Amino acid sequence: MGRLLGQLTGRSLRLSITLFLAFVLSYLILGVLAFQFPDLLQLMLRWASEVERFVTGTGLPARYNNFLEIFVNKATILLVFLTVISRIVIAVIGTIVSESVRSMNPPPAPKPAAARRAAPASAHLTSRRARG
Repeated sequence: MGRLLGQLTGRSLRLSITLFLAFVLSYLILGVLAFQFPDLLQLMLRWASEVERFVTGTGLPARYNNFLEIFVNKATILLVFLTVISRIVIAVIGTIVSESVRSMNPPPAPKPAAARRAAPASAHLTSRRARG
């Protein structure tokens, strides 16, 4: 039970760290785009506006479409897109780091299997009688 709890805690901690890093990295990417590549950011904002127009213009009943118009805007769409990109970058970097650490510490060699003892002759005779 303790090992399972430790695994669950470790997984949830890793997931929380990954989500936090993706959140921070997405805002860093947004800042870099704003100052270094403003034309690309403007293009991405236009793309997000088109996605917003598509999502809110689906012809859903007003009770659902109102929520879409409240919660879906171009800034949110852009940040979600940048967060997905950040998660992909973190996954690639994490995989590279974990595989390089794993290759530095090769797994221990498997233990040789214990020698099997020969079955007594009486067991061999019994199995022959059972067959035929």
